[in-house]
Amino acid sequence: MAAALAALAYLMIAGSAFATVRSYIMISIMFLAILLDRPAITMRNVALAALLILIVYPESLLDVGFQMSFAAVVALVAAYDMLRRFSPVSNIWRGSVIARPIIFFSGVVAST
Repeated sequence: MAAALAALAYLMIAGSAFATVRSYIMISIMFLAILLDRPAITMRNVALAALLILIVYPESLLDVGFQMSFAAVVALVAAYDMLRRFSPVSNIWRGSVIARPIIFFSGVVAST
């Protein structure tokens, strides 16, 4: 809950550009999903964030910032979903002390 309040404070400080609003909505949905023990990063969450923004600001659909922001997030979520399903790391190694930092840094490099 503290992180959700911090995200709201960041939104107030940073302004209400579409990318910032998208980020806030997505992080709020993720925190709610974690609290409800549901998958936090899914295409449904991206679609819900887009729907909420389009309900409030329908003209944002034609904004390049809106399109680029959601295109980037959709690409990242799709890539991580594919990697999660077809991961070469077996479930035995996934929790090991050696594999966890390798998986973490591989994810950072892939998202960069």
